[in-house]
Amino acid sequence: MSATPLQVLTRPFAIEPVTNVMLPDGIFDNAIYNLRIAAHITNLSSSALTNVTVYLESVGDPGIATVAHTHFFPSIPAGAAMLVMWDADFKSATPGKRLISFVAKSDGFTSPLDPADLRV
Repeated sequence: MSATPLQVLTRPFAIEPVTNVMLPDGIFDNAIYNLRIAAHITNLSSSALTNVTVYLESVGDPGIATVAHTHFFPSIPAGAAMLVMWDADFKSATPGKRLISFVAKSDGFTSPLDPADLRV
């Protein structure tokens, strides 16, 4: 099977969960313990993808505790971008740039997405 034609084109960003507002420049602040990790996944193929699942596989800092959640989309049209989010606790995070890994699967495809940068 070939790679799922989904990609995170811009780096993941921080959202404050009470107001749903993105933090300045989307950078995660460990002074605010509970944040959402948000990303846009884009369908790069010329056709719709069906039965798409997306989940966060890992974060490159063991001090970031994420809440497991799998997103399901019955269909993602060609060229469309979908917003996905996960709650996370940054209380023990260390400052710096970390990689975050997502997995996306669709009917007829299987493959993890390329890791993206997460700035704390």
